[in-house]
Amino acid sequence: MFVLYRLMKEMRKPGNGGDKIVIISNYTQTLDLIGRMCRQCSWGFCRLDGSVGMKKRQAMVDEFNDPESGLIAFLLSSKAGGCGINLIGGNRLVLFDPDWNPAVDKQAAARCWRDGQRKRCFTYRFLTSGTVEEKIFQRQLSKEGLQSIVDDKEQVNTLSTKDLRNLFKFRADTPSDTHDKLRCERCRIIRDDGDERGAKVLPKKLKACQELLEQMMLLEDARKFLCPLNPENFGVSVEHYKSKVKQPIDLGAIKKKVSNLIKSRYENVSQFSKDVNRVFANVAKVWTPGQEIADDSRRLQSWWLDKWAELVPVLMTMQPDDDESVSQSEKNNDDPSMLNTRSDDFQEQIGMPEEEDMRNWSHHHSTDTVDDPVFRAAMRGFNSVSFVFGLEVTWSLIQEKEQEQEERKAMEELEVMQELEAKGSEANIDVLELDKSECQADPSNIEESHGKNESDCTVLNATDISSTLECAY
Repeated sequence: MFVLYRLMKEMRKPGNGGDKIVIISNYTQTLDLIGRMCRQCSWGFCRLDGSVGMKKRQAMVDEFNDPESGLIAFLLSSKAGGCGINLIGGNRLVLFDPDWNPAVDKQAAARCWRDGQRKRCFTYRFLTSGTVEEKIFQRQLSKEGLQSIVDDKEQVNTLSTKDLRNLFKFRADTPSDTHDKLRCERCRIIRDDGDERGAKVLPKKLKACQELLEQMMLLEDARKFLCPLNPENFGVSVEHYKSKVKQPIDLGAIKKKVSNLIKSRYENVSQFSKDVNRVFANVAKVWTPGQEIADDSRRLQSWWLDKWAELVPVLMTMQPDDDESVSQSEKNNDDPSMLNTRSDDFQEQIGMPEEEDMRNWSHHHSTDTVDDPVFRAAMRGFNSVSFVFGLEVTWSLIQEKEQEQEERKAMEELEVMQELEAKGSEANIDVLELDKSECQADPSNIEESHGKNESDCTVLNATDISSTLECAY
């Protein structure tokens, strides 16, 4: 839900095209929560589910497709409106939860990318890594052909006892269980090459994080969070505080950690960012807006988010101290246009792969490398997204794929023709040898055998082969 909130907030900022979004879910309870979020943020929305009549449905669609309308979100039940409606007024679509049937999700995902669409479309599928949601998605891919990619030879149309057990097994130690199952060699090479370089530049990055933290600790609003909170000083019992906050942390503890004053130091800057955000999240769990500590936390968090968004591009382009080469991007850190640039640590898409061939999609271990600039900006400074698969579909890629398919088909037809010609030649030789032996036995059979030979040689001509292949394909 937080990722959706950040995406919608970013896409409505001035200069981002005034995009509209379609949000699709299988569950009305999920649509209830999303609708509540839209109301709290004053985002105009409409909702179409099974309770909406046909006349009202079309009125909703027309209003959403109107560029002048105040609607920016269309909440859609996949069962009620997953097919048969055109929502070209929106160019961003979110599949919030997966369906067991891949055809249902495919139909729903095509609501925006239709005739009449004038904007570039972005379709997102949100999955919680390691949970049953991701397992459902993997079953979808299995039904669509992932069995030829993933090293899993079990039947894909039934659930064995092992399947059921794995379905409810949570893997918390992986950014993407699907990517792990693909056993991607491309990402493994990048990761191995980057480990040594990342270890060299990490102290430099943590030093920059420490400097930002020290600036924040000097602010008036940060005074309450410099050391462990005593909830009783702010009208809350210790028992209540402990029941809400499972991982208490303060800015002083973070400073010790980032400055390596204690053994438990950070292995990457994401861990540092997560700890700082946890300070504000813990306050929000216990105190409500309007209370002094909650307001201080909100103001401090706003300052932190702005400064962290400025620091992230600098961290991305940092080089180890012993690196003689200085990249051009490092020289342009002060350029505002650099705040939303892509980093280089990702795998590009290979050609125009099928939807189920995720091994050849683009692979992103960070949202800083995704192709969508709005999504990239929305998640800057947050680590809520652990992995992204990307598939770009353009007219040029479609044409290239069609040309490759035509060439492949022509080669297959040629191979079939050559194979049949070779078999025909072998049959000719056999018949001629038979004719020769028959002539030696009875010369009166020569004309009859030659007539038989001619009909055998015309089993399939070129026209017959072509029509047969067309039927087969």
